[in-house]
Amino acid sequence: MRYTLSGFVRDDKFFLDVKASANLTMQCQRCLGNVSCLVEADSRLLLVPRNEELPDEGLEEDDFDPIHAGHDLDVSGTIEEELLLALPLAPTHENCSMPAAQENGDERSPFAALKGLKPRG
Repeated sequence: MRYTLSGFVRDDKFFLDVKASANLTMQCQRCLGNVSCLVEADSRLLLVPRNEELPDEGLEEDDFDPIHAGHDLDVSGTIEEELLLALPLAPTHENCSMPAAQENGDERSPFAALKGLKPRG
């Protein structure tokens, strides 16, 4: 894992830029084998004192995410959270196709047994 953190002040507000990357082994959602994924996070965080409310107005237009922070900011936890948010929803191999359906010779419907319960008449 690699990461860089840099902080700055703008308009009397404290910001933290987080850039992190990690090579992770995940499970391919098509073939269920292992797939290596490069996960990259590039975030700007607004550090809000714990005794203040997080701003909720105009966040869609802003280029930062507010988080509660104090003098004891958990740096490793913050990096971990940013990488978790950057994980792919369904990791797959680049050239992976779905496994072929197995032929077992049994073509009956799983609902065939219900046919016997239907009243005849």
